[in-house]
Amino acid sequence: MTQESYYVFISTIELRPLQSTMYNTSNDFNYNALKRSYGINFGGPDWINFPQDQYDRMWKPFPVPLTTSISTNESSFRSVKNQPPVSVLKTAITSRVGEELLISEWFNAVPGIYYFALYLCNINKTSVSGNNTFQVFIGNVQIAETEVPEYMYCSSPETRLELSTTDSTDIRIRSKAGSEMRPFINAAEAYQIVNITNMTRRRWNLTSMGLTGNIPPSIANLTALQQLNNKLDGDVPPGLIKPGLNLEVHPQNKPPQGRKDKGWVIGPAIGYKDDPNEFEKVVVEYSEEDIKAATNNYSTLIGKGGFESVFYGQLSGNNVAVKILSTDSSQGKQEFRIEASYSSPSIRIYGMWNIGGPFTRYYLFHVV
Repeated sequence: MTQESYYVFISTIELRPLQSTMYNTSNDFNYNALKRSYGINFGGPDWINFPQDQYDRMWKPFPVPLTTSISTNESSFRSVKNQPPVSVLKTAITSRVGEELLISEWFNAVPGIYYFALYLCNINKTSVSGNNTFQVFIGNVQIAETEVPEYMYCSSPETRLELSTTDSTDIRIRSKAGSEMRPFINAAEAYQIVNITNMTRRRWNLTSMGLTGNIPPSIANLTALQQLNNKLDGDVPPGLIKPGLNLEVHPQNKPPQGRKDKGWVIGPAIGYKDDPNEFEKVVVEYSEEDIKAATNNYSTLIGKGGFESVFYGQLSGNNVAVKILSTDSSQGKQEFRIEASYSSPSIRIYGMWNIGGPFTRYYLFHVV
């Protein structure tokens, strides 16, 4: 979606947990993430992904001129890092006799730091005598000098490189002098290393998205949620009662028994007594100046309903939600009692203040 009026949502995210030994060469995942750039399936004709790759990585075929493709029906590979799929390792390319293996233009870098992993698995049954060693380069940097593995064993050179747009990413594999084996490679990966310590969290606005039904408790896990004004009903999860959230809920269909079909903002209160004198015993009374100071002159609106506005504040060291009953509400007393009757163990009345006589205007202080 490219138009600003559209919202893009993901309804399902599937996570593939990695083994702790995968991609751990100085990548420090406490501060960094790997952004996959390329995965190459050398010698194979097909794209490979899930379910062949249990981690849902994409491996694309990449034909290389002046090379020979080879394959095996065996599937028991040994000493391979990062658990690439077997179907990727079962194919490979080799160079011509006496030449280095050159793979050009497989990866175009933008400036940044990259992690590379190459997979050299010996699927050639031919017995080779003597010492066989490969020198492995990315661009002009030699990243490894590795002995050619035995049949069905793998060597997995890996490295981190800082690249610019002009740096070469060509893969070169050379047989060291005296080696009889032709260079080969089965697969390659490239990831950009992204520092995540200072990433900006997006604020979510779910206003007027046509959402209906009960509010699921799990929605409180959306910590970046900023607005949720839709036709939802049911009890408001305690986790949604927080500064900065503009929440408006309109019960519909089958409202809970005893609750009016009207706009509600923030969840219910505990501590209400039918006798106002009894109620006064469990709360603290504050002046209007106290309330203005606590809310910074009502500067942070966090919700608005049919008969009240809610502001965030700090009072006596507590985070509070200050509810102000609308002055033109003709049913203030009844509405207040209905709301206060819906209790929640995690929300309690912290204080109350009224002006113009009993039950004409209320400030309810919910600890948030």
